[in-house]
Amino acid sequence: MDPCTYRFIDPQPQISVFREASFGHGELEVVNATHAMWAWHRNDDDESVVSDTFWLRNLASISACHKSFSMVQRLPLENKLMTRRKKGKDSKASLGRTS
Repeated sequence: MDPCTYRFIDPQPQISVFREASFGHGELEVVNATHAMWAWHRNDDDESVVSDTFWLRNLASISACHKSFSMVQRLPLENKLMTRRKKGKDSKASLGRTS
């Protein structure tokens, strides 16, 4: 067995529900403005086998979430730039702005 396939943290953290010592690749398919699908393809004897899939949904498309989004205070970009400039960390040019 390849040494990279069995280096798990012991004891298993509570957030780790499932462990699998296999290699593969993932695919993210953006279906439309509100939905995307993630698929994990395990490399099984040189064959790509779909092992797991799940859907992602943009929370802005769910009306029940609109109230929580409205509670978030957003500063305009210029205010963020001025705050950073005062602290001396960044300038407009370093943030990709040339004018």
